[in-house]
Amino acid sequence: MPDPLARLRARRVAADAARREEAKRIAAARRIWHAAQPIRPGDVVDHYLRHRLAGLRPPSGWPPTLRTGRDRHGPLLVAAAARWPGREVVAVQVTRLTADGRKRPVEPVRITRGVLRGAAVRLGPWVPGRPLVLVEGIEDGIAVLAAWPEAAVWALLGATNAARVVLPGRAEVVLALDGDAAGRRAAEEAAKTLTRNGRRVRLVRLPDGTDPAALLATSGREEARPVAEGGPLVLS
Repeated sequence: MPDPLARLRARRVAADAARREEAKRIAAARRIWHAAQPIRPGDVVDHYLRHRLAGLRPPSGWPPTLRTGRDRHGPLLVAAAARWPGREVVAVQVTRLTADGRKRPVEPVRITRGVLRGAAVRLGPWVPGRPLVLVEGIEDGIAVLAAWPEAAVWALLGATNAARVVLPGRAEVVLALDGDAAGRRAAEEAAKTLTRNGRRVRLVRLPDGTDPAALLATSGREEARPVAEGGPLVLS
């Protein structure tokens, strides 16, 4: 007959090992972040973002949660994710770029290091009383922030993080995920979870096959307001 104490000890050993592994992953992410530098006008990341977003740029500049990094093969866009309410970096996403500011022709072009669970990249600070707009990608969030600078915008670094991200307790949530099957499915699942937890949630319908960055790069401020405020694009 199995020894209950032995099972308990085994679970504790496994939990301790998992915690140590997570700590190592977070430390590796922080090393990448600390090795990166703030984005400077005219540098590779600045060029990439301006080109990718067709000139859209927040009036206050690029968010401080984004930096310019480098690996052995070239420049990187480095985005730092933290878990609310903390500010400590627990994960980074790197976008691998060419020397002239394009995505490298490699797979995967984006790599996430650390422990993303529950974390997000805070592109715009949340202020009580304002909706919190959740998007999938860095470029999506910058596009919303550039078109409507007063918005609070967080990038989830993937649709599957929508139901797991840790949010401010009183924040009303606007889910503006990509207009594809995965994005819509993740948004609906996240909306159900958040609503069960007593939170007011609104969903945004984007045109089929598009995302906030693509939409706003061809429109601008007036399209951002429905995303942030719950206008004509909002389903519920």
